[in-house]
Amino acid sequence: MFSPPYARGLLAGVAGTVAEAFWSRRQARLLGRAPVFGTTEMARALILKFTARTPSVGLARAGGNAMRWTYGPLWALVWGALPGPCSRPTMRSMAALALLIWGVELVTLPWVGATPPLRAWPAVDILLDLTNASLYALVAGASLTVLTELNGLPDRHRARELKREGHRYE
Repeated sequence: MFSPPYARGLLAGVAGTVAEAFWSRRQARLLGRAPVFGTTEMARALILKFTARTPSVGLARAGGNAMRWTYGPLWALVWGALPGPCSRPTMRSMAALALLIWGVELVTLPWVGATPPLRAWPAVDILLDLTNASLYALVAGASLTVLTELNGLPDRHRARELKREGHRYE
């Protein structure tokens, strides 16, 4: 069904990104503002930095969507393509992925100028960024597990059939 590991990873990444995007919208409503790491705000800052022009709201939103829908699926695409046990999601590996994503964001986003320096972030935004990374890793990991299991179903059924017929299947 989803034979290549990168295809499973990509689909799992899309699922994680959908969950993260939904949660990001809820965060903005709860805060009454966009968090400093909001994709539209980051796109606006980067466009301004590299073009010296303030982008329109539409361009900033499109840039933010492009960033989210490239960045999110790529994390799980790489995860799904890792060899052997590294690609099998466990609670430990999902937590490690969440911490990796969170750490990368806390360092790189201010460094490239996408967000203000970390010391200027409200404490709640730092915590919310961790919840985003955690939700993404949990949903992507669960999706990767399901897709991997679904991928193995035809092989298991075939093995049972061959065993019933007296063949040795390995």
